[in-house]
Amino acid sequence: MKCEKCNSVVKDGAIFCSSCGSPIVTDIECQNCATINPANSKFCRNCGKSILSTSVMKQEETTQNEELKLYIKCNDCDDTFFITEDMAEMQGTYKCPNCGGEVEISFFGLCEKCNEYVGFQHSTTKALLGIGKAVFQSVFGEEKSTVSLLGSIFSKTAYAKEWGECPFCKREYLMCPKCNGAVHWPQKTGYDEKKTCPECKTKMIHP
Repeated sequence: MKCEKCNSVVKDGAIFCSSCGSPIVTDIECQNCATINPANSKFCRNCGKSILSTSVMKQEETTQNEELKLYIKCNDCDDTFFITEDMAEMQGTYKCPNCGGEVEISFFGLCEKCNEYVGFQHSTTKALLGIGKAVFQSVFGEEKSTVSLLGSIFSKTAYAKEWGECPFCKREYLMCPKCNGAVHWPQKTGYDEKKTCPECKTKMIHP
């Protein structure tokens, strides 16, 4: 069985895709005769009517009526679960309903690649690399970290409120200090380079 959104192979009985977090559609009900058809069916096996358009319309209608879902990935059991927007805090620890493990969320935001609202998490490896790089630059004066830092202070460039990694696609994001939006921070971007929020145009540097 495959995920309709990212085409990744998922286990039978899975509710969400372990790669992108999207809900897995296993059955489609024909709106003409109410027969249950396998996922990805274009025509009903009972009456022969097209079920693709009606199922998409029904899914869009359900999505519009649902509250915004924020997807969280558990690092202990690799399970994906979600909370609604009214249950979320800007930061916090959330308990996995599958294994009981705690998931530390840096902040919530929209991942451009996954096209879903996810809980961004700190990557321990990247955090250690970032600290090591900063220490190295401060001691040996490598690149232009000190100059850029002083320049950012005098130009009043704000630090991002937070940073985190999408647990599904591994893209890294900064949290805009003004509008709290998620701003993609490419891997090759230097820690002292500026990024601009596409929503409010605020310039920021990595915290």
